[in-house]
This record gives sequence, C-alpha cells and structure tokens, in this order.
Amino acid sequence: MSFDNAVYIIFGANIGTTVTNAIVVLAHADRDREFRNVIPAAIIDDMYKLCNVGLFFVLEITTGFLQKLSLELSKVFFPGSVSGAWVDILPGFLISGGSYIFDTIVGWLLSRGVSYYVVAGILGLVSLLLLLVSLRIVSDIFARYF
Repeated sequence: MSFDNAVYIIFGANIGTTVTNAIVVLAHADRDREFRNVIPAAIIDDMYKLCNVGLFFVLEITTGFLQKLSLELSKVFFPGSVSGAWVDILPGFLISGGSYIFDTIVGWLLSRGVSYYVVAGILGLVSLLLLLVSLRIVSDIFARYF
C-alpha cells in the first residue's frame, strides 16, 4: 500500500469511529442520567475528529503534506530503505504557506536569528495551546447547555 492511499484510509478510520460513538450513545439511551453524561463527550469527540479530518483533508489535497511527511518519517524510522529526516521538510512547509500575519511573524523571528527548528517548535506550541483553549471553550459551552 502506498503512503498516499494510507492517508485516506486513516481519514476513513477517523470518520468510522464517529459512527462507533453514535452506537455507544444509543446504548445509553434507556438510562437518562448516563445518556445526558455521554452525549457531550460523544459530540465533542465527533466534532474534533470531523474538524481535524476536514482540515487535514484539504491540506492533503492541496499540498500532499501528509503523504510527504509520512514518507520522510519512514526514512527516519527505517533508515536502511531510504534516507533523510522529516524535520528538514517541516520548517520549509510551515514557512512557505499561510496568511500575511503568519508570514510576517515567521519572517520577523527569522530576521532576529531564530533558527527554523525553533520557529517550528514555537508554532507547534502555539497550535497546541490554541487546540487546548478551543477544547476548553467547547466543553464549557456543552456543560452550560447539557
């Protein structure tokens, strides 16, 4: 199986687990209190997976990034078959795309002598922080209404 096909199979597996969540929720339908506790968790998990698949699907279709990244990771974990390191393509990918603000911030950091790897690490931490904040906001909204 090629890396290109594997990426789409993983997308399908993530969508498939949302169906599993629906089945689990329906299994609790006869117990009112459990049902009310299970619904928010299932909805948050489903929305998280659907948003990620939607985002990464567009990213993969437009740039082929996940296929390239998986190929480079295979070079790292199986060095006998191919050579190279995935960290060499990640900073270049992060710097090449994005909005004006993104390009301006990255350009400013690089002009100050910050290495590509540090910039990639900073962007990774910022994206993790944004993910945690968004999950907190979504969970607060669901706690308020469910």
